[in-house]
Amino acid sequence: PVTIDFTLKATTPNPRQQITEISASLDGSMVYGSDEARARALRAFQGGQLKTSAGNLLPLNTGGLANANDAHFFPDEQLFLAGDVRANENPELASIQTLFMREHNQLAAAIAAANPRLTDEQVYQRARRLVIAEIQVVTYREFLPALLGPNPLRRYTGYNPDVNAGMATEFTTAAFRIGHTLVNDDIEFLDNDGEEIADGLELAFAFFNPQPLKQLGPDSILKYLATDVAQEVDTQIVPGLRDFLFGPPGAGGLDLASLNIQRGRDHGLADYNTVRRAYGMPPVNSISEITKDPTLQANLTALYGDVKSMDLWIAGLAEDHVPGSSVGPTFRRILVDQFERSRDGDSNWYERSFFGRQLAALNATRLSDIIRRNTSITKLQDNVFFFDPDTTLDSLMPKAGSLPAVLYQGPDSGMPPASYDGSGNNPFHFTWGAAGTDLLRIAPAAYADEVSAPSGEDRPSPRLISNSVSELTTPFANARLMSSWVYGWGQFIDHDLGLTTNGTTVFNIAVPTGDPSFDPKSTGTQVIPTHRSTFDESTGTATPTVGQKSVRITFQPRPGRR
Repeated sequence: PVTIDFTLKATTPNPRQQITEISASLDGSMVYGSDEARARALRAFQGGQLKTSAGNLLPLNTGGLANANDAHFFPDEQLFLAGDVRANENPELASIQTLFMREHNQLAAAIAAANPRLTDEQVYQRARRLVIAEIQVVTYREFLPALLGPNPLRRYTGYNPDVNAGMATEFTTAAFRIGHTLVNDDIEFLDNDGEEIADGLELAFAFFNPQPLKQLGPDSILKYLATDVAQEVDTQIVPGLRDFLFGPPGAGGLDLASLNIQRGRDHGLADYNTVRRAYGMPPVNSISEITKDPTLQANLTALYGDVKSMDLWIAGLAEDHVPGSSVGPTFRRILVDQFERSRDGDSNWYERSFFGRQLAALNATRLSDIIRRNTSITKLQDNVFFFDPDTTLDSLMPKAGSLPAVLYQGPDSGMPPASYDGSGNNPFHFTWGAAGTDLLRIAPAAYADEVSAPSGEDRPSPRLISNSVSELTTPFANARLMSSWVYGWGQFIDHDLGLTTNGTTVFNIAVPTGDPSFDPKSTGTQVIPTHRSTFDESTGTATPTVGQKSVRITFQPRPGRR
């Protein structure tokens, strides 16, 4: 026998991990901020109130705090200030932010009047806790059933400290970007009866535009969200998002479909089938198993050839919907997993903070109640997440809104207020879901070099994919008649759950020669500019395994001819 001794120096992949800049909990951070400095900048420090501006609108950003202004149509100081830096992204989102600023202030005024001995801090934290609870109630009792179908989650059985409520990259980089396909290409301004009070605004001119809200207030926009049917969940996106995101093509404009695909590749997001396996689902063997649409089948086959390397975002959107739901099985599984973990791993979940009559009043709260008591709108369907244009308007009767007394008269829970950055939300795992921590991965990272290089070199350009399957050829409403509130609310809570910012590394998207929007002169040199996301700099390397392993191999030589 022959024995060979050698030392094995293996490496352990340490794949690049992206960072979330805000807390992963559904904790109202988009209203209140994810750090102490922003939270204080939003407060009036009198009566527990949040700051406002003329017309009972959000305060203006006159103090120069960090605030997104990607379109640069208006100076930074003319934009509104809220807990999330993206609050001005469109007038619908800014209107929802205004609604919950008003709800906080109404609650604070009622709490202070009923409990005159409370300090400003005590009133503020009580109102904040109630607003967070209302956001959780609307999300889990109205929004998720509207999108996913009745009773989409398992029953809540209590807080579990072993559940990590952090954001999964599969959720934030792919599955929860379904809302982009629901968006309509304009914003309308409607009175209480559903009649137009001003000309509509094309989405292309709405980005980071505070003027509609300043001139008309939020009421007509919130009414429009409830009186308009969203687009279908599919691979198609309106031109305002696909060619004119934040500006005209070639002059600041971007393609959101391309950005979503490119972001997945930047983040090392695993392919569609690998993600399905990671979530306990069987792989599919052919594109025809994903969709029954023959045109979409043909386009996907021309792009990818087969299912082996399909980008998750596109494949998930292409899936036929689960019966009674507006999403396919893969994205439904990812959404259910995330929202169950977000609830079960949250020590500040509202069902642990409120009891008895207060809890019952919260569970009975609907988004329509919050709209009615903070606006002039009285004609509103009770469930604003659905709208039937043939019957709903004619059936609406005026209904005033009011604040249930039990919410502001009841005793405080006694629980300490939740941190702004999510730290300590799980007292047994202090940083789980906190701002500044890595996104979770359910499926293994799939970088081109297994560590850091973006994936997708063997796939078509994201813009080519977008041109093939994401161009909106014929706008049509979703089959289940979900209202535009489903994407308005989705964006609102998305900005509570995660924020991954752009870094400095250029990662442009190649534009096909002759692209009608981005390369009309057929130069073949045009790109859609973008950057790789910021990441945890302790990741993205291949590190030696701790220690070395001595290996001895013994084998018997095979007899040979002499």
